[in-house]
Amino acid sequence: MTGEMTIEETNGYECASEARRFRPVTAEVIRALEGIVGTGGVVVDAERLEVYSHDETSEADYVRMPEVVVKPRDASEVSQILRLANRETIPVTPRGSGTGLSGGCVPMFGGIVLSMERMNRIIEVDRENLFIVVEPGVTTGEIQRRARRKGCSMRATRVRPKARR
Repeated sequence: MTGEMTIEETNGYECASEARRFRPVTAEVIRALEGIVGTGGVVVDAERLEVYSHDETSEADYVRMPEVVVKPRDASEVSQILRLANRETIPVTPRGSGTGLSGGCVPMFGGIVLSMERMNRIIEVDRENLFIVVEPGVTTGEIQRRARRKGCSMRATRVRPKARR
């Protein structure tokens, strides 16, 4: 035995040394998470977890199943979840609405997906100073709708490639 892990043993991760750094989510951890966010804020069944295994990227390389999804309601709950995950050496992947195209919300090492969907309030729209304060689960579409109602517009930022010289 060489000590190498198979792909199956690393939950599909090509880099076994990275996967070894983390511990699995246990029943005890799930109970602790339920104590933080309530049972309605924790997802463990495979069918519902699948939605959180990818973003809008269509490539199969960017699909990884989380072990659990946790939906905090406020910053205090986020802090408690992160403290627990750090203590237990469990990876955490934050997720907004999952509409990205870069794989940023894909839980590459399993663990906890920290879904911000319940933190979805628009706190303030300041028309005079042209800013909006939102929680992380607010979608861009909702921000645009609220801005329009206040007589403003929010345009998507486009990154243009630099011209070649």
